[in-house]
Amino acid sequence: MTAKYRVLADKLKEQIDSGTRGRLPTERELCQIHGVSRQTVRQALALLQKENYIEKRQGSGNYILGAPREEPKKVALITTGLAENLPSREILDFQSFFSAGGCSLQMFFTGNRISREREILLNLIQRPVDGICVEGTCSALPNPNLDLYRRLQNMEIPLVFLKGAYEGLEDVVCVSMDPVAGSYLAVRHLAGQGHTRIGLLGEGYSRGELLRYGACVSAVRDYGLPMMDRCYFWRPTHLSPEEGFFADVSRRLFRECTAVICQKEELAWLLIRALKGMGVSVPEDFAVLCFAERESRGAEIQAMERLVCGEASLGRTAAEKLQNMISGKPESGMEFSWTLQKR
Repeated sequence: MTAKYRVLADKLKEQIDSGTRGRLPTERELCQIHGVSRQTVRQALALLQKENYIEKRQGSGNYILGAPREEPKKVALITTGLAENLPSREILDFQSFFSAGGCSLQMFFTGNRISREREILLNLIQRPVDGICVEGTCSALPNPNLDLYRRLQNMEIPLVFLKGAYEGLEDVVCVSMDPVAGSYLAVRHLAGQGHTRIGLLGEGYSRGELLRYGACVSAVRDYGLPMMDRCYFWRPTHLSPEEGFFADVSRRLFRECTAVICQKEELAWLLIRALKGMGVSVPEDFAVLCFAERESRGAEIQAMERLVCGEASLGRTAAEKLQNMISGKPESGMEFSWTLQKR
């Protein structure tokens, strides 16, 4: 009895000999069309490749030999960092996905400057790409570049936003963290440890941080804790820690609160440094909990508790959604849950 994969391979050869050209259906589609298992399909394709009927193109599929090669897809990633800085986990995951798929990836860095973002968007309008992923620049503030984003939408270039989308853009796909559930988890955890006087510390760049800050205030109210609004701080934009901001904040917090929720890990480390300069031990004398982008181990988490994204990958998810949109598939946004990483 002839093996199933050979029967399938012969059917595909007949189609090729009769003039079929281009890309073969995907493995899943072949399984559905011919009613066979994925293993049978893979064995049949391996045989066709060995006999020079087809070639496998990384990240694109199986093509009948002689079919014209497709140009690699061009994807742009706009991030708030600087070119010389180490990329975040999200950015690395996004890069890895498209690099493995054989796409041409262009990286653009705004340095969190809306003027630089505008230059980048104008460049992409003049030299269009197949899809764009955006980490919003100062996304907590009204953005004067929405006109350019709307032009890109009118050009039908797929857009995916990472961590937070701009208010005012319609029908935008965004991959982010749930700001409300994370904030309630943070307040509930500290309240469960006996903390009733909880301070807040945020920064005016990211829309996600702004939403979490507001949700933390609501959570304090809903759990019946006192509103310590004199201990709710907002780090002024571009202020360096040497200018005394963290020294003043640490004194106020330690005097009036027993714990603080920081909307960003960098803020937590700067605050802990200032507290230690006062002789305050964290977490023995004062509790610090922060929202962080990635999990850490060992010494990095001994001083604080953190809310992290856990095993979820925002960057890879954003890349997968952008890939689907480039292929013409409909997509929608997604919010991931925060996970408490204890000491």
